[in-house]
Amino acid sequence: MNRKEPKYLEWIKRQPCQGCSRPGPSVPHHLKGDFNQSGAGMKAPDLLSMPLCKMCHDSHHTAPPDWKGRQRDWLIYTLINALEEGIIVFDADSVSL
Repeated sequence: MNRKEPKYLEWIKRQPCQGCSRPGPSVPHHLKGDFNQSGAGMKAPDLLSMPLCKMCHDSHHTAPPDWKGRQRDWLIYTLINALEEGIIVFDADSVSL
């Protein structure tokens, strides 16, 4: 799987916001911190992104401390939705988009 997944990001943009449930279009927010291969000058892989409306996405810079934990939940919900809709296909040998 690539770090860049343009088709997945296009799907993310059509999803409702995970922060406030506003209908799309949404902004793909890439998971920040922890074990996700992001940091100074480095963005997490596209598969580790979730839909946020512009307001929620812009507010993450001033968000309360628990925001970081909530984004993990939002990512899980996004990945479950992608699996249920067939956007991500998983079999015993591979994962594909």
